[in-house]
Amino acid sequence: MLYVVELRGEREELSTIMGRIREWLDSQRFEPDAFRCTTDDVTVKYRLEFKFEPEAFACARPPSHRTDTPPPPASGALPGD
Repeated sequence: MLYVVELRGEREELSTIMGRIREWLDSQRFEPDAFRCTTDDVTVKYRLEFKFEPEAFACARPPSHRTDTPPPPASGALPGD
């Protein structure tokens, strides 16, 4: 079973957000099974699939509840709102 986390952000911030996601994953030593991103004219949706439920929960936790470096801010997304 895979545990899915989806993040959304503005398309113009694609490279910044991807970098922050990667830095956060590295700092936690998490390796998602899959990392995908899809775009439309305005937004980007990032989809991360984890084998381990605690890793997905940590990624999906809102930044205000974290004790570590948060993933990127997201608009209308899991996590970051």
